[in-house]
Amino acid sequence: GALTDEKLCLGISKSQPELAQKVNAVVDKYLDDGTMDQIISHWIKPDGRDYDTVETPKLDSAPKLKVAIVSSREPTTFIMNGQYAGLDVELIDRVLYELGYQAEYLDMEWGAVITAIGSNKADMTLGMYNTPERADKLLFTAPYFANPQVLLARLETMTGTDVPQYTLLKQLSGKVVSSQTGSIADILIDSVLPNVTYSYF
Repeated sequence: GALTDEKLCLGISKSQPELAQKVNAVVDKYLDDGTMDQIISHWIKPDGRDYDTVETPKLDSAPKLKVAIVSSREPTTFIMNGQYAGLDVELIDRVLYELGYQAEYLDMEWGAVITAIGSNKADMTLGMYNTPERADKLLFTAPYFANPQVLLARLETMTGTDVPQYTLLKQLSGKVVSSQTGSIADILIDSVLPNVTYSYF
């Protein structure tokens, strides 16, 4: 089951409060008019069907906003057919089109995103959980997607049986756990899995 539902938001530089207000207004509109549900349905497929890729409108001559992303987060932000794609990418493309901008995506490690925005190398980011620490550094939109966080354990069966070796959280104590640096997973792992060794990516 889900450890928590990470509520994803767009994060905007604190030096651009007017932009944050405009972006948040579009997100609120999408939440109210069903557009957000439609975007989610393109990428979240509980039955395993293929993604519904859609052509989002673009303003090729519009000014660019630099959007810090991490492209290893399928199905929210990833590379498909040589292009950035996913729930978050479709959302930001649509929001910026409505505001008269286009996105310039800056692909980076998760731990570098807030620093890039704080140093004005990027204007905003997407798919970020709003925590008090992050709210000190970014302006956040309303949450647009509840992203369930789960723990996955390698399937190892007990000798001579089909019973999985790991069925309880406490059985992972002392094991090596992989986590994305600076993500909500760090907080969750610390809260439910004491005495583990981290392997960051």
